[in-house]
Amino acid sequence: MAIDPTSLLGPLFSLVRAAWLKWYAPRLRLNSPYVRGEPDRPLLAIVPGSIQWQVVFGLSLRNEGRREARHWRLRFETADAYTTMHLDRGSDERSITETYVGPGWQSEVLAASISDTVPPGMPVRILGAHTLNFRGTPTSVSLKCWTAAEDVPPHVETLILELHSPNMTARFRSE
Repeated sequence: MAIDPTSLLGPLFSLVRAAWLKWYAPRLRLNSPYVRGEPDRPLLAIVPGSIQWQVVFGLSLRNEGRREARHWRLRFETADAYTTMHLDRGSDERSITETYVGPGWQSEVLAASISDTVPPGMPVRILGAHTLNFRGTPTSVSLKCWTAAEDVPPHVETLILELHSPNMTARFRSE
C-alpha cells in the first residue's frame, strides 16, 4: 500500500500558510489618547460642568503588523449610562455611531472607504475633538476598546482615564 504524497503535503501546506498569514497580518492598535493636535502630549485638561465633567482629546490608530489594515473599526463602550463618549465627525467622512447598549453607551468609528487604510508604521488620525463625559469626581473612568480590521480578530483592551482632580488633569492608560 503506497502513501499518497499529497495527503501528507496538504496538512503541512495548510499549517505553513496559516503561520504565514498570521505573521504577515495587520495588528491594529489604538494609540493613547492625547491633547488634540499634539500627539506627544498625553496630559489632558478636565473641564468641569454643573452635572458632568468632560475631557477632550485626539485619537489615532497604529498598525504594528506587516500589511496595511483595511476596513478597520474602532469601538468604545462605557460602563454606565452616565458616562458618555462623543466621537466628533469634524471634516471626516468616516461613519460614526453612538448607541445605548445598556448598561452603557457604545461609540464606533468605521473606515470611510477601501482606500482608508492604516499602513504599517504610520499613525492614522481620527479627525475631530472627541470627548468623554462623566459625573462627579471619580479617581478613574474605564472604557472597553476594540480595534479590528479585515481578516484580523479584534484587539480588546480596557482604557482607564486616571483623574487628578486637584490639578484638573487626566491621562489615559491601557490594560
